[in-house]
Amino acid sequence: MEIISNNMDDLYIKAFQHVMDKGAVEGSRAGTTKEVLGAHFVLTDPTRRIVYNPIRKLSLKFMLGEFLWIMSGREDLEMVSYYNKRMGEFSDDGIILHGAYGKRLREWRGLDQIGAIIKKLEASPNTRQAIMMIFDPAKDHRPTKDVPCNNVLQFLLRDGKLHMFVYVRSNDLYLGLPYDIFHWTLLQEMIAFTIKASVGAYHHFVGSAHIYQENWERGQQIAASDFVSDERMPAVDIEFWELAKLFHIEEALRQDREVPNFALTPFEYWIANGIIRKKDAK
Repeated sequence: MEIISNNMDDLYIKAFQHVMDKGAVEGSRAGTTKEVLGAHFVLTDPTRRIVYNPIRKLSLKFMLGEFLWIMSGREDLEMVSYYNKRMGEFSDDGIILHGAYGKRLREWRGLDQIGAIIKKLEASPNTRQAIMMIFDPAKDHRPTKDVPCNNVLQFLLRDGKLHMFVYVRSNDLYLGLPYDIFHWTLLQEMIAFTIKASVGAYHHFVGSAHIYQENWERGQQIAASDFVSDERMPAVDIEFWELAKLFHIEEALRQDREVPNFALTPFEYWIANGIIRKKDAK
């Protein structure tokens, strides 16, 4: 299955149409699914990364909070569960999440992988080595509730455009896919801005693309819908290293403290405003 679109709403509908129609019924430890193997989703305009379809009702607050949790390199349950209480279901000890992406991206055995690939792309723009690992065989073949689903991230800079390629071992199209693509395309745009490149295509490769039986009815509704929004979030206007300002704002808002009086760019203001909105669906 290959689906190519310039809009996440359109891509999402087409993904559901294919899996609901062509997916094989397959059992799993978490329940019965409809599944397609070897899916390839291409978002040709990664800035149109948000699913606005009202049938799905995504939580922008959680989306943004989790993005900052990942980018700050955290693994604690305390911060991310503020935005989604269900995250605690995946913790082995009630304190951290074993497969937390941010911890692995920002501190892989002492290496900040994001920082490393930015430097590599700046030093050698045509490199094929700008790769970041999330899956860790030494840790993830052990019993745990939280084996990372997103496993490998690669960036290729060609003709002034930064393309991104992500491999995902297992993707729940209803719960996981829209959040994953949001997080990675936003990172893609942020790295592109940092290295003074344009944003290229985003490629999302999935081993098992599936929809759980409990979401089949809503999956049929999404597949039958034709909702495609022209709305898009503000363009990234800060470098990756400047995210620290948003980390401070998020923490102050979450802990109900006085918010630092920072001058905010349009992008920063949009993120901060999204975090303080009333809690919405997950």
